[in-house]
This record gives sequence, structure tokens and C-alpha cells, in this order.
Amino acid sequence: MTENLIIIGFDSEWVAQDKTSNHVLSYQYVVRIGSEMHRGIVYTEGAEKEHRWKLATLMGHAIEEARAEGVIGRLWPTRVFDKDCAASTSRAMPRLVALAE
Repeated sequence: MTENLIIIGFDSEWVAQDKTSNHVLSYQYVVRIGSEMHRGIVYTEGAEKEHRWKLATLMGHAIEEARAEGVIGRLWPTRVFDKDCAASTSRAMPRLVALAE
């Protein structure tokens, strides 16, 4: 069941710009399916909020890059887990780690 499960992990790096906003410097991601893996980094083009990526844009980019590298084939998995999205401080992290192993 998990052999065709696509797992996408992501993170971002940022610095405080002032008391009310942050400058997102980059987004990092890793795509794993089975024993295959692709990693990438995307640098933002500026400090303004208009340069931030939406989550859907980052996930789409990660999937397309993994496809270009041959990590993901053209067939999509038969099931999509849309209820488990975890951050590094989330209680869901142990489950995400268990799925990735």
C-alpha cells in the first residue's frame, strides 16, 4: 500500500523584516515515493508578500520537479491523504515520520 504513497515534506526559512512582517527567504521540499527521493529549494524573489508562494504552488512545483527527475511516474496514486499535514511542532509529526520509514 505504501509503495506508491507520495510523501512531500516542506519547510521555509525567513527573517524578521520589522515588527509586523517576515521576509521569506526560501522554501525547501523533499518528495519521497518508496525508496526514491527528490529534494529541492526555491528562493523567493523579494521581501514583499507578493513574492511568497502558496502551498498549492509549492506542492505542484515539488511534484513536477520529482516527475522531471523520474522519482514520480505519470500515474497518480490511487489514494490521496488530505487530512495529514504536519509542521515540525505538530503532534502529527510522529505519524508522518512513521509513514516515511
